[in-house]
Amino acid sequence: MRLEATIAYFACDFMEKVTPKSAGYVMPAEWETHEATWAVFPHNENTWPKKLETAQKAYAEVVAHISTGERVELLVRNRRIRELAQELIFAHKFAVKENIRFH
Repeated sequence: MRLEATIAYFACDFMEKVTPKSAGYVMPAEWETHEATWAVFPHNENTWPKKLETAQKAYAEVVAHISTGERVELLVRNRRIRELAQELIFAHKFAVKENIRFH
């Protein structure tokens, strides 16, 4: 128990001194040069009560539009959600398949 308390103390002390900024991380503006846009496809009814289907359709259209100008890295919860995302995104004929990666 004592060792765990010591580790917790030093971890807290370290976290108070190290911030993302001091560690060199930055959040670039959306217009800055970047390799891709990362997004998470909606999948949780609790996050989107009574609006999940609407949110999924809207995200699909946004991803399709972004794909016309840059790569999109899309996080999907599971195979079923990936297949749904693909169906909704690629229903937009202008979506660029080569620019969309599913994770």
